[in-house]
Amino acid sequence: MKNIQKPILLLFLIPLVSIFLSIFYEHGFQKNWETYLTEEIGAEESKNLLYFDLEKFCKSSDVQDQTLIDFCEYPRYSYYIRDLSIFFLALGLLLILFIAIAGKIAMNHRIFLLKIFKPGLYITLFTLSILILGLSFLSITILYFLESYILGMIHFQILAVIGIGALVGAYQILKSIFSIVNTNQIHVAGTAYDTYELGNLSKLIEEVSEMCQSFSPDNVILGFDPTFFVTEGNVLCRNKTTRGTSLYISLPLCRILSINELKAILAHEFSHFTGEDTSFSKEFYPIYKGTFDSLQIIQDQINSHSYSFSYYPVAYILDYFFQSFALAENNIRRSRELRADTIASETMGNQNFGMALVKIYAYSELWEQINDEMYSKIKNNERVTNASESFQNFILQKNTPNLSIQEIEKNSDFHPTDTHPPLKERLLNVSLDLETILPQINLDLNSNLSVKLIPGYESIEMELTESMNENFQEYYELYEKEKLK
Repeated sequence: MKNIQKPILLLFLIPLVSIFLSIFYEHGFQKNWETYLTEEIGAEESKNLLYFDLEKFCKSSDVQDQTLIDFCEYPRYSYYIRDLSIFFLALGLLLILFIAIAGKIAMNHRIFLLKIFKPGLYITLFTLSILILGLSFLSITILYFLESYILGMIHFQILAVIGIGALVGAYQILKSIFSIVNTNQIHVAGTAYDTYELGNLSKLIEEVSEMCQSFSPDNVILGFDPTFFVTEGNVLCRNKTTRGTSLYISLPLCRILSINELKAILAHEFSHFTGEDTSFSKEFYPIYKGTFDSLQIIQDQINSHSYSFSYYPVAYILDYFFQSFALAENNIRRSRELRADTIASETMGNQNFGMALVKIYAYSELWEQINDEMYSKIKNNERVTNASESFQNFILQKNTPNLSIQEIEKNSDFHPTDTHPPLKERLLNVSLDLETILPQINLDLNSNLSVKLIPGYESIEMELTESMNENFQEYYELYEKEKLK
């Protein structure tokens, strides 16, 4: 399968080196043993002995002579290390095969993906826990072998420091992995509210959920990320961690969407709370996102610390696990999104949904330019007051006719748990095309702006903007400190 070479190389390299060194030492021990037997009983007679092979002799339980017992002291360690290396080699191979086979089966079985991903992840993590400690031990053993052979002496203090560092590093990495995955949390820079707190927006949410025959979310999160999504996993927000179902609403996008367009987008999102999508929203995507976050955490830790080489297989195996299921997830995601698009189009009208979709694809990436502007102002000791308003003004200045069809179609909307099918495919699915939708885009919404449904929206925007300013300020100060080093 794709990207399998690096996991295999890194997972097997340390055990293979350890096996090679063990065999190298054992060859010398065997030669010494044969010399000893020749001197004691003669060359021909010794070859007929049951225990002419040193390993069989040392592993027998009826050896009584102390001289012979001492003879086996060092060889016995080598045998143990070799057997342990073979065990870790086999364990790594079984783990790779398990991931490969499970990922292959999940490609054609939606329910299998739902049922196997979480237990499969824990099997992988548990096995990696054993492997990382085992590979750390083998790494120390390899250093011990090489040092004793090349230098003729062993610095136990150095090996002890390496060993303790390996254990501490392994603990920290594994703790990070399990804690991130176990929480199933999505992190967003937004403010969470109970659904009933948001006045006219709350009424709109209730109306759309009833029309879609869905339940209304427990929480509404208002933030600046240019996206909309629903989740049944916990969401860590600026003010609290949500429990239950949550709807994320983008304030900047609400400044360019009409009320009917917002209703169409909400209808799409609420459709994920119906049918088989409910299981995926609740059981699969939070842990899928947790796995992705874990990969980022462990990669950052490896990059920022002088950890043993034995930790790198962890990152590659987790990535291999993730990628093995990504194609299966992609197929399911596509069908989920197209189903949600169909429901939104049928419920709210394909024109409203198509207009909203094109706006999101066309303008979401422009949010990055607002971030750049905010950072530039921080460097000049200035601050943006309302980033959402700046986004709206920037779009009004850019204007739709300046956006080419090719430019819009290459964009993909941001989503914290998955990406969506291409815009062209989504429009075609609801009997629309970009060429006819684009000329109808209306940004002069006046009182029909959906953001005006939110009570005190400008205050919320300014508060979120100030939080962004603080983050940019911290980043800039850290960057300046690093430059002075």
